[in-house]
This record gives sequence, structure tokens and C-alpha cells, in this order.
Amino acid sequence: MISPENIIKTFKKNKINFFAGVPDSTLKGFITQLTQTKGVIVRESFNEGNAVASAIGYNISSSKIPLVYMQNSGLTNALNPLLTLAEKKPLYSIPMIFLIGLRGVKGVTQKDKKQDEPQHASIGPATQKILKTLKIKTIILNVKNFNKQIKSSIAYVKKNSCPVAIIIKRGIISFSGTLEKKSFFKHKRYDYLKTLFEIKNKRDIIVATTGYSAREIYSLAENKDKNHSKIFYSVGAMGHASQISAEIAYFSKKNKKVFMIDGDGAALMHLGSIPMIGKLKKINLVHIIVNNRAYESTGNHYMSNSKFSFKKMFKISGYDKYYVVKDLKEFKKIILKKNKGKIGIEILVDVGTINSLPRQAHPYILKKQFKF
Repeated sequence: MISPENIIKTFKKNKINFFAGVPDSTLKGFITQLTQTKGVIVRESFNEGNAVASAIGYNISSSKIPLVYMQNSGLTNALNPLLTLAEKKPLYSIPMIFLIGLRGVKGVTQKDKKQDEPQHASIGPATQKILKTLKIKTIILNVKNFNKQIKSSIAYVKKNSCPVAIIIKRGIISFSGTLEKKSFFKHKRYDYLKTLFEIKNKRDIIVATTGYSAREIYSLAENKDKNHSKIFYSVGAMGHASQISAEIAYFSKKNKKVFMIDGDGAALMHLGSIPMIGKLKKINLVHIIVNNRAYESTGNHYMSNSKFSFKKMFKISGYDKYYVVKDLKEFKKIILKKNKGKIGIEILVDVGTINSLPRQAHPYILKKQFKF
């Protein structure tokens, strides 16, 4: 394994001091060390396209080379600014380094759920094909000669004024540190989801965003009656589950409610979804954003969004009711109200999940079980 300190030291030696990106579990050690390193600029981005835009702005204003980090499933989010701004002539020819965590190389089967999340099964084999199609030089980092690889990548970027991708396989970068545990609130996400399961109507529908939210809901359904017919698991496509839930609510019968279980990171990744939902008429949608101020499933890296108010966002976007919840009793009271329309609830929770959290069954199986 390579220590994250050595990788960062190598980049700094080669005058790479600007880093922007979205957390990834493969790069967990690198990102954790980066946030604790002096003499570097780190831009926390809510989606990979934003990270590329930050890198472009840095290069234009400083003429220096930036680094953008991400997991490979976020590569497609980066394509628009990459292809319309950063690419070679006749475009702007912006030099930058991509550090990409590789997930889903071997895919996922029902017999091998422990390897990876199922949503990475397609992007894994396609990652290098995408980069090749884009004519982006790609290097797979090697433990033995990573210093030379990084140095040669930077030299290539300087010479050709274009992006280069460095791919990091799982298990290449070590992680020996511990992230500081920040406790903000009494309850965790699972406590609220369990309460929702206990009081919701059987005919109501749940849509779950990707990550721990979906896995906890799957666990609750399995423990209760193994019935997933009223649950849609948005496994993958981070940030898009809210729009999926809005259309399900729009075409649902009037006596049904749709509960959207969202995450703060997912909501911020595509924040424009909230005003879009606010414009829809005659839908019964309870949009719950679980805010733990962290990218929990990719390494517990805390986000600097503590002052951002989803409640205010719900309000200005046209939701009918909007709440901030810090207590289970308050949450239960709101859910039991006979509210109709678009209801926005921001739940403030502590990080953490249950022990032995299961992964969902294959998405195709779950989709076939879903009954609208």
C-alpha cells in the first residue's frame, strides 16, 4: 500500500497545491490526510462538475495545475465542463490532474455482494473506455513506482496543456488515521426511519436515495415482513432520487403519500431538484432530507454546510409546509398530521448506522417487486 502522506508529498513537490473534489471510499485515506495537510487549498465540491469548474477557475487565475479527485461513478458528472471548457484546442486546453477511485471492476453478483455496491458494476468496466474515448491519457497507479508515475503525469499535463487521469484501485492507498467524531444531535438516521416504518400507512410509498439510507430502509423492510413492494431503492444516481419520487407522487392516486428519504449530500449535489418539485401541483410528497453534515458512506468526511437551511430552501421553492426536526416525538407528530401537498422536512441527526448493515438485493429484483 501507499501512504496518503507520501502521495500528497509527491504532488506538493511537483507544485500541485490545489485540490477539489467529491469524497470516495477508495480515496478515503487520501482525502482525510488532505484535509489535515498544511500549505494546500482544498475545495469541497457537491458534485464532480463543480470540482472541474473550480479547477478551471484556479488554473485561469494562477496558471498553475489543479487536481480533481472523485470516484469513477462521478466521472460522468464531470464530463460537461470537461468537454466544453477544459479540453484541447479549439477549446480552452486547461491542464489538470484527475485522481479517480476505481469501483466495480469485477461487477457484482448475488453471490458476491461484499465486493462492492451494485451501481458500480457498469461504470467499473466502462471507466477506462470512457477516458479512452475522450482521448485522456490514463495511468493506473502502481505501488512500486507511483512517484515516477505522478511526476511523468504532471510533466505530460504541462507539455500538452490537457487533463490526465490517474486511476486508483481499491486497497492501494492506506488508511490508518481516524476521523474526529462530531456529535451534534441525540438521534441517528436509523431511529427516524424506524419510526417512519412504524407509523406510515401501508399503501404509502417510500423512495430512498443511494447509500446508507437505502440500506437501512432495506434492513427495516427485511426485519418487518420482507415486503419491498412499496419501496423504490434508487441504488446509484446520487442526487436524482428526489425527482424520481416527485414523478411517482404526481402519477399516484390521491389517497397515497410518497415519502422521499434524501440525504444532505445528495440534495446538495443537484439542488435544482427542489425548486422543480416546488412547481408541481397536486402531489402528496413528504420530502425528508436527513442532514448529518457528512458524506457518511464514503468515509464520514464532514461537509461545511452547517449554516445551509434546507427548510428555507423548501420555503422559497414553493413547498406547502416545511419543518426542521431534532427530536423523534416532533417527527412523529408531523408525520401523523393530515398534511397534504408538498411537505419538506429537514432532520438533523448524528452520524452512524447499525451494526452489520446489509446491502440490498439486486436492483432489478427490487424493481420487479415494486408495485405502484
